[in-house]
Amino acid sequence: RAFIPSPKVDVAVVHFLPLVKPLIKCHFDLVEKVCRHIFHFRQKYCVRGVETLYPPEQRTAMADQLLRRSRISPKVVPYNLSVEEIGCMCYVYEEQCKQNPGLFTYDYRAAVNKDVNSLPPICKFDSS
Repeated sequence: RAFIPSPKVDVAVVHFLPLVKPLIKCHFDLVEKVCRHIFHFRQKYCVRGVETLYPPEQRTAMADQLLRRSRISPKVVPYNLSVEEIGCMCYVYEEQCKQNPGLFTYDYRAAVNKDVNSLPPICKFDSS
């Protein structure tokens, strides 16, 4: 017994393991990055987490474009998103990364970002 009275807190650790044939046909690193950013602010609207995928000068426009093309309301909280909706976000983000080299390696916490010309990793699964 570490605490008396016992705290009224539920704690869980989530560990993502890739399936043999994934539900989202994107590279695991890309799916993990999108999920990590979205669920980083799990009690806030999903637009807050999506915005952290982009550099400050592109943040609002590209986050709005991603949500609009994925047909997801910016006011939904992350834990209400379905796997299909997260998949749509991953597909749109992958397209954006291909159109904007260096976007995939962007890290909003880093002072200087690594490779400004990098593209997202290629998925070995068919997109059909």
